[in-house]
Amino acid sequence: MGWIEGGDPAPGFEYGNSPAALLDADLAGRPVVMSTAAGVRGLQRFRQARQLYAASLVCARATAEAIRRAGADEVCFVITGEWVDRDGDEDVACADFIEALLRGEPVVPADFARRVRESDFGRRFVAGTWPNLPLADLELAAQVDRFDFAMPVVREGERMVIR
Repeated sequence: MGWIEGGDPAPGFEYGNSPAALLDADLAGRPVVMSTAAGVRGLQRFRQARQLYAASLVCARATAEAIRRAGADEVCFVITGEWVDRDGDEDVACADFIEALLRGEPVVPADFARRVRESDFGRRFVAGTWPNLPLADLELAAQVDRFDFAMPVVREGERMVIR
């Protein structure tokens, strides 16, 4: 196991913070610790919520279905990608998609994928000037419903765990 800072691989650990780099990695049966600049911090802030999900466009429909099955009367979306130098619009696109699904509104998934690609942060991947932001990661992040599972977050002591 290695610790990753700034997206760089930790010494002795061959992977950084790139989902595309992990596509062919054999991690079956191995624990993986996720740490992001914003997402994990956002989950920590809401650790006392009755139901908590880590969500992204790649598992949005499954997340909406999990929320619906849980019988939630109210849903709060936490936009974690908003920083001093970023507006979090890729997170807003995901939240808008999940909200539309929960409301039963017609959706065009490609519209939300486009919003992610054209987001402030998405444009940084396209620019190619950030070594830890490969274009392949953006293409993965913009694949609507690539996965058919939600990611509920549960508390185990002081840890927050996603399985």
